[in-house]
Amino acid sequence: MIHTLADIEAALDALVRADPRLAPVVARAGPVPLRRTAGGLRGLVGTITAQQVSRASADAIFARLAGEVDLDDAAALLGPSDEALPR
Repeated sequence: MIHTLADIEAALDALVRADPRLAPVVARAGPVPLRRTAGGLRGLVGTITAQQVSRASADAIFARLAGEVDLDDAAALLGPSDEALPR
């Protein structure tokens, strides 16, 4: 698990040790920020949504979905029909 910036640095070091060709990529990318998001199903749904559309749209979609469904309960995602969810 990644909990601190030191964890990120250790992972990048391990990556470069495993494949030294990645060293220039890691150097060029610069520091990797530590981003904290919700864990579990809530975090997964948020990540998938954010990858599909712009961040602003993802935030709006996620907020509407979270207002209708308990995102800590996977079974709750199966309950509402498409028509029942806000658009």
